[in-house]
Amino acid sequence: MKNLAIFTFLLTFLTSCSQSVKETFLIPNGFEGRITVVFNQPNATQIPIENDRRIYKIPEDGILITSSKIETGILHQKYYYIDKSGNRTKINILDLDKGATEIPMVVRYGTVGVYGNSDDVNPIEFLESTIASKKNIDSISDYKYISSFEQRIMEKLGRKF
Repeated sequence: MKNLAIFTFLLTFLTSCSQSVKETFLIPNGFEGRITVVFNQPNATQIPIENDRRIYKIPEDGILITSSKIETGILHQKYYYIDKSGNRTKINILDLDKGATEIPMVVRYGTVGVYGNSDDVNPIEFLESTIASKKNIDSISDYKYISSFEQRIMEKLGRKF
């Protein structure tokens, strides 16, 4: 019986790790800061799917609330600035060997977690990324910025964590 439980756990774990999560982030042109997608929230809209990819249309404040469930696995994320006409411009992911540049880049991506207590009836599961240039990377990582950003998430959700 013990061996069956271990086998079942390993099979479930390995299967979930091999799932590919395809995601595209459409970010307002020129945005720099944290991007947070909060999942599984009642009365919010579902994330649209295009060509087997989840499409996250990030609002101006960087906080997207959705009723969709979070998906985990091997990340396959793409980031684009989107202008008022719908034109996309690719945002590159930071090359750690080169460091931040004057051009905004994705400096942190694929972070998942829970605000508050994961045992809550409706936990606040999130996915987070950060877009920054060399000029703004320190201020975006500052405690004051992070606290203010989290306060805006609580206001948008209508609840504290």
